[in-house]
Amino acid sequence: IKEELPLILEEKEEVEVKINKEDIQIIKQEEKEEVKESTYFRVIGQYHGTYILSEFDDGLYIIDQHAAAERINFEKYSRLLGTTTSSIKLLVPLLLDYTYNEIKQIEENKNVLETLGIYFESFSNSNIRISEVPSYFMDVNMEVYVRDVIEMILNKSKVSSLDIRLNAIATIACKASIKANHALNTLDMQNLIKNLLKCENPNTCPHGRPTMLKYTN
Repeated sequence: IKEELPLILEEKEEVEVKINKEDIQIIKQEEKEEVKESTYFRVIGQYHGTYILSEFDDGLYIIDQHAAAERINFEKYSRLLGTTTSSIKLLVPLLLDYTYNEIKQIEENKNVLETLGIYFESFSNSNIRISEVPSYFMDVNMEVYVRDVIEMILNKSKVSSLDIRLNAIATIACKASIKANHALNTLDMQNLIKNLLKCENPNTCPHGRPTMLKYTN
């Protein structure tokens, strides 16, 4: 038996989001190295509610369900990012608390935020009111997305809107994905694998963790 990729046994709830410059082109440039969408596979079962065991023509695969779901969601939201930048008005504006100096910094980057579909106005010396948000992320926790975008602006003096969006997408993909110790039925596992095989880069999550481990005879 040969181990080809390192198996990560520890699941961490909080992941520090770091995306390298090379990852910006990940949707267009990376190729499938291990598996193809048309590859035959058979789900064997689930281990500790965390790893999916599946038989492929070329060996046994152990798939990290959280890392796999992250990759699927990351590419899904990245495609949405590339097709629209429209925004929608919130029925109930989102109020966020910041210091006076932070609000000044946020206002200085108002154009950047608007290119991301986020529209706001200062509500007081300690609040901003978010009135419009991107329409392509309406199925996720919008407050998480907005806060992550603003946090990146506050922490970096110079950052492109694409960098901001990709980092925010990675955070949302992580939080929206199934976690470890979550039981899946056979159909759920089959669908997860099928969707992973459709990804441009099925081998790692957005943070670089391997999604799968392969054993061969």
